[in-house]
Amino acid sequence: MPLAPKFILHRWRFHVLLLALAIMFIWLGSRLYWLHIHEAEYLQEVAASARVYERRLHALRGEITDCNANVLAQSQFVWDIVIDPFDAAGKLNEIINSRYKKEIIKTRHPSERQKDAARAKATSEAMAENAEKIQWLARLLKEEPRQFAEKTSLRWKIKPLVRTREKKEETKAAIPAKGTPARALEDSWASWFAKICRRVCSATGLVESYHKRMREMREKTERRHPPLTKPPFEGAEPAFRHVLLANGVNLDVKKVVEARKIPGVRCIQRAIRTYPSGFIASQIVGMADAEQRTDGGGQSPKNNKGRKGLGLEKGMNEWLSPTDGTLISEQKNNEEIPWRRKQLIPPTPGMRVETTLDKRIQEICEEQAAAAAALYKPEGIVIIVSEPSTGKIRAFANWPSFNPITGTPLGELSEASKKRDLYRIAGVSDKYEPGSVFKIIPFSVVINEGIVSPEEQFDTKSNLLHFPVRYRGIKRDLVREKGEPMKNIQDMVKHSSNRGTVLALMRLTEQQGGEKLFANYMELFGIGSRTGIYEPIGLSEAHEPKGDIPKLTRRNNDWEFADPTAITRVPDGHGVHVTPLQMHFAMSVIANEGKLMKPMLVERIVKKKPRDESLGDEYEEEIFIQNKPVLRQTPIKATTARQLAQYLRGVFLPKGTGESGECPGYEPAGKTGTAQRKLEDGEVRINAFGKKVTYSNTNWNVTLSGFFPFETPLYVVSVIIFDPRAPNNPAIGCNKGAGAICGPVFKNIVEKMGEILAIPKAEPRLAPHEPR
Repeated sequence: MPLAPKFILHRWRFHVLLLALAIMFIWLGSRLYWLHIHEAEYLQEVAASARVYERRLHALRGEITDCNANVLAQSQFVWDIVIDPFDAAGKLNEIINSRYKKEIIKTRHPSERQKDAARAKATSEAMAENAEKIQWLARLLKEEPRQFAEKTSLRWKIKPLVRTREKKEETKAAIPAKGTPARALEDSWASWFAKICRRVCSATGLVESYHKRMREMREKTERRHPPLTKPPFEGAEPAFRHVLLANGVNLDVKKVVEARKIPGVRCIQRAIRTYPSGFIASQIVGMADAEQRTDGGGQSPKNNKGRKGLGLEKGMNEWLSPTDGTLISEQKNNEEIPWRRKQLIPPTPGMRVETTLDKRIQEICEEQAAAAAALYKPEGIVIIVSEPSTGKIRAFANWPSFNPITGTPLGELSEASKKRDLYRIAGVSDKYEPGSVFKIIPFSVVINEGIVSPEEQFDTKSNLLHFPVRYRGIKRDLVREKGEPMKNIQDMVKHSSNRGTVLALMRLTEQQGGEKLFANYMELFGIGSRTGIYEPIGLSEAHEPKGDIPKLTRRNNDWEFADPTAITRVPDGHGVHVTPLQMHFAMSVIANEGKLMKPMLVERIVKKKPRDESLGDEYEEEIFIQNKPVLRQTPIKATTARQLAQYLRGVFLPKGTGESGECPGYEPAGKTGTAQRKLEDGEVRINAFGKKVTYSNTNWNVTLSGFFPFETPLYVVSVIIFDPRAPNNPAIGCNKGAGAICGPVFKNIVEKMGEILAIPKAEPRLAPHEPR
């Protein structure tokens, strides 16, 4: 009997329902299988990562100190106070909701009017308390209350919403019009087909597209809600979720602000580089590159011409750089669960670089350089102080100097100094003709070789020269001198006789290979070779020139200078180029019994290690590198050095070229040097005789280099002033001579060093060669 149509219809509906249920359970089962079996490992990782609390533990950059543990440069943590409007609004809503619920609980069956009143009361109380906290914060940070209130206003939360709305409008504008209904139907079918394809790929194990979609969704979420990771530093464009309230507060202020628990206010840590001893030895200590700071948040110099670090900050960066630590634990409400800590790598601060500089002596040199610059308006000044027996540099002043934080010059610059590179270490990088101070080398040579005896007299006013043929044509190049016609080597040193120096050296060069021997002596004194100081102060070899020695040529089985007139120039410090540091250590040879030491600027490097696996500030220190004095070579004998030291003592006695630098009780010895500056390339001048000249008659470099006491030298002091100008008229060069210009500077440095270092004074006495 055939079934009734109605029953057939009901059975058809039952089968359809049963099929739908079967499909639903199959889909549900496959989904459960997909999540619990196939994606189990991935989802477990996602869940674990949500519980992971990972924090980077910042460490501070190493310190730079002087020889007495005075800190010259150090890093310290500061905090920027910011407010996040989204966070502030969310926390205020939480406070309002909690107070609203408490009011509702008090009233068992509240009406709508009571609910509105409770909501208004909770809102007004929370906003009033927040406004009072904001006013307190304004008073703490010494800000104007009204402007500060506008800065912290919750209207800032509109800014990201506007951006989101603009982004949506841009997205809609980028989609082309649908067109006809058929095109719209085609687009809808395409979207459904894409969904089915993704489902099929997921079900069949082709999950690449699925993971790609998940990544896109996460990236989209992060773009819409950026995390608070990039703090707004000074000079940088802040993230729109942050509003900077205070920049670089100390730890005490940070603790007080956090204790008040102001909604949305956070303290973000960063490191800055400070100079507790002031900006002394700026070129030597240098400035740290912004990338070398702890977290990139240090104040970068504003006027450093794009340089990446200078001085010790650059040269010793490998040891100064810190190693950040890592803390991995589980979290709850964005806070660490201490007993669930999994890994802790303590931060390791940078090593401490202990230099040989003495802050007390450096301050004296900087003060005297500034005073001389104010008086003579020079192009530059270099003052170096070192220990001759060890080569340790106790002071290295370069004027003009600069502020390593801002990169701006310290003090007023002269017109000539404005043309110089403010960051160049002139004492290392500049070549110049030293003048008569260079005579210590030819005098050392003739004494060491035994060519000239102390009692031998030289006619320094005679026009007749009885020497080999190759010197007969250059007698006119020897300038005639005033004074007594006959001089011995003691008087030639004291009065800086140009003719006497040349005549004495010709005794050596008339011998076979004499000029070659003199050139070898210059190299032994360090002329023509780098000192090696460029490495710790972050310079390359090209930044420390070797210096220039006149070229020698082989002729008739003998050596001679390529320029025949060089023999009348080089002994007097002309035609040869040195750096101030080379000339300073050449004088140290006389003070150190004929030994040339390597300049030492870094004495030791101290490493800090965490005392235990904790976040404390306790560290164990150990010496990582200990530098020792290095002997480069021994140019002359000790007896020669002592004999010449006695002669150099006469320079500071009455009628000596350095008379103005005499320091009673400290018995200094040394040599002065005044040299004409060479004209710049392309510049031509005509002298009074109508001839072209290559040297200026109005521009000089003056040098005074000496040591004290002359019998047992403790320190070597060199003062070099480039192009001093007349005190009353800066447009005219100062022609007083090195003794008159550098002598008072040298005297003040020695006397103040004697007071600060408690150097005992000697009883007044005459030098061995001084007439009674």
